[in-house]
Amino acid sequence: MYHRENDMEFEISQEERIAAELEDEREQALKIQLRQDERSRRRSLEPKEPPRKKKLKRELRREALTRLEEAARTQTDFDEVVAWWDKLDENRERRERDHEVLRGDVPLEYGAVQEGTIFPVFLCSPFWRELCSGYFLNIIFDCPYEMHELLADDFLSKMIFELKEDHKELFYYKILRRYSSLELGAVLSQSDRNIRKKWARLLKRLQKKLFEHITEQSSRGRSLILWEKTFLEEYKKSVLDDGKDGW
Repeated sequence: MYHRENDMEFEISQEERIAAELEDEREQALKIQLRQDERSRRRSLEPKEPPRKKKLKRELRREALTRLEEAARTQTDFDEVVAWWDKLDENRERRERDHEVLRGDVPLEYGAVQEGTIFPVFLCSPFWRELCSGYFLNIIFDCPYEMHELLADDFLSKMIFELKEDHKELFYYKILRRYSSLELGAVLSQSDRNIRKKWARLLKRLQKKLFEHITEQSSRGRSLILWEKTFLEEYKKSVLDDGKDGW
């Protein structure tokens, strides 16, 4: 009887110990869970940093050029900045030229390639090459009365548009077609001497009108580009007619 009571007391004490250990374990787990919840709450309240993205090479160069501009103080520093921008402009213009069909300052026939073994001669001229590539502007406006549409500058386009018809023909054949005075005289049924006189008067009139326009723009504070500055210098050096001959 005595041994049975001792066994029961031992079993009860064993169960109480196990229950106490389980209670302690639950309390520890609850504390750990509370700490984790507190950390999660704090992280959610902290401002989130934007995700970093990889920068392209051109973006890095742009930032470097901006820092170079802001740090420029001496003449050498500014020359370096200008050299950077000139290089970027050259690269941009080169990329744009890859998608443009440009004639330059020579007539269409001057850029013809040599006759090949497959294509006939007329298909080798820039005229047909532009036509086959779908670039029609130079072809549509390639005449004395529509050539002003080839100019991007509004003032120059209006100046050519307002010429008389005979002056338009003279300008077209002398500038775009590069006819000599003798050849143009044969086309217009005039003497080469008369063609030279008319061309000299027309050229002086156009130069004077262009000089007045550039001077007016400069007086308004607009910066001049290189060819405008060169034109002003050359015009001031030359002795021009005051405009006694009418249009």
